Amino acid sequence: MSATPTPAVRYFIRDPDTDLPLEGAKLYTYVAGTTTPADTWADADKGSTNANPVIMEADGGADVFIDGSYKFVEYRADDTLIREIDDVIGGTTAFDKPASGVTSLPFDDIIATNVQ
Repeated sequence: MSATPTPAVRYFIRDPDTDLPLEGAKLYTYVAGTTTPADTWADADKGSTNANPVIMEADGGADVFIDGSYKFVEYRADDTLIREIDDVIGGTTAFDKPASGVTSLPFDDIIATNVQ
């Protein structure tokens, strides 16, 4: 069974104050509502499991595919908490956007609730 891509396959973390991409930011992934680590993948076929945390590249993004319901916790590279998003599942609502100048498909595979 294939995994569901997060927004346009790339998940982006941006600075909430400046809206600039955060290279080196960290995305920790957990089973929704818990602190139990959950796997994500770098491809839809689940051929390559991402590290947990997923480290954002120069554009502030990383390839993140999911299978199930998750809690995402975002940190800056210096381990300062940015935000926590619980109940991330397949759906139709986007909760982030790519860095400017990055080509991206429409965000149509995510529902995020309990964004803190």
